[in-house]
Amino acid sequence: MLTLSQNRRILPLHHVVLAFVCALLCVAVLSGCGGDAQQQAPEPPADAAETSAAEESSSDSPSSSHVSTDDAASGAAADDIVATDAADPSKPQPEPAPKVDETLAKRWTEDFNRIADASGMTVCIRAIDLDTNTSVDIRGDEKMASASMIKLLIAEAFLHQVADGTYTLDDTYTLKDTDIVGGTGSLQGSGAGAQVSYRDLVCKMISESDNVATNVLIDACGMDAFNKEAKALGLKATEVNRRMMDLDASAAGVENYTSANDVAALLELVYKKEFVNAEMSKLMMQALEAQEDSECISRGLPEGVVFAHKTGSLATVRHDGGIVEGQRPFILVTLCGGEGFSEPAAQDTMAQLGGAAYAGGLKAVA
Repeated sequence: MLTLSQNRRILPLHHVVLAFVCALLCVAVLSGCGGDAQQQAPEPPADAAETSAAEESSSDSPSSSHVSTDDAASGAAADDIVATDAADPSKPQPEPAPKVDETLAKRWTEDFNRIADASGMTVCIRAIDLDTNTSVDIRGDEKMASASMIKLLIAEAFLHQVADGTYTLDDTYTLKDTDIVGGTGSLQGSGAGAQVSYRDLVCKMISESDNVATNVLIDACGMDAFNKEAKALGLKATEVNRRMMDLDASAAGVENYTSANDVAALLELVYKKEFVNAEMSKLMMQALEAQEDSECISRGLPEGVVFAHKTGSLATVRHDGGIVEGQRPFILVTLCGGEGFSEPAAQDTMAQLGGAAYAGGLKAVA
């Protein structure tokens, strides 16, 4: 027997050997576990601390985009639903966004610039292909005296009040002496005391460009309502500042204004049935289709093509803009004025623009 110490108990040798073997076995087992852990969790790269810090900073930033685990799961579930719907032909599928027709845009741009440059006056143009949403504008945001193009906004604002229940289209209005003004339209011949429905007032204001009807509707809404509506619609240049045939205001430089882009935006609402709502859009389309002035863009369109449009004229401007219906529908708005303006030249210029716009659409279809 081996004595370890005089003050300690002497252990048998085989006990010491057994303890030594057990210790070796424990070391071997622990070493194996550590090796598996190293294989399953590789050591992070040297810059891991920097990456983690950057991610934390990003998550605190207001501009960062963070998706939680729940959000990610929801997104995956949504993807599964979309995939399932796409595989199920019985369910309606979303229509793909229309592709812009670059060839048409190039052709329109070249033709419009050529015609406008040759006119010798200021020509503002906006064209929108309604199948592909391809659009071209030349001086589209330039503000110009609106003439009767302002009646599009007046109609929209009044029809909003109809939709809100302030007026109904079948209610009648009795004309007063102060309502009777000259210029375009047939109501001036009816005289004071004549009764006319609000529906007819709206339609005559557009199809005949009736000034009496326009002033009645301006008074019904109040002048401020139109500029608030223009702002709500996102129109940048359109302003209503005076009644029709207010010669004193005109002489003092008070004018109504619009732009080619603003007019096109209003017409696009009509086409999309968003001119207040579908019912009001239908009424407006019918009034535009009944337009009696066909001396401008209409002259450049093929016979039989329906052009739902509005025109306007003053001594210094001549305008036309509308929706060309048919195989390749499009919106075309042209405003003519400025130095070198003349009525005959403006009419010819707009007819040429109408022809070029229509021909460009036909070539795009082919």
